[in-house]
Amino acid sequence: MAVNIPKSWLPKARMKRIHLHWTAGSHKANALEKNRYHILVEGDGKLVRGKHSIKDNERPKPGAYAAHTRKANTGAIGVSLCCMRRAKERPFDPGPSPMTAVQWD
Repeated sequence: MAVNIPKSWLPKARMKRIHLHWTAGSHKANALEKNRYHILVEGDGKLVRGKHSIKDNERPKPGAYAAHTRKANTGAIGVSLCCMRRAKERPFDPGPSPMTAVQWD
C-alpha cells in the first residue's frame, strides 16, 4: 500500500536530513508524539501530521519546533513509526506493538 505525503505537509524549507525513529509507543499516535515528530506512521500505515510544520525546524525557536532528536533538530525532518511499546533489546522482544510491514512500506 503506497501512501503519499500530502503536499500541504511539505512546505519549502531548507532541510539537510530526515531522522527516522520509532516512538516506543502503541500503534496509534498520541499527543506527545505529535508534538515531537513532523510525520507519524500508525500501525495500519495511516499517516498522521505532527503539531509542528517542517518549516519550524529550519531555524528552531524554543518550544516551537519538533524536538525529535537531541541537539540535531535544526534542518531535520522527524518521521516516526508508531510502534515498539515495551520492546527489549536483549533478548530481542518487539513488545505488544511491533513494527508492521505496512508501516515500513
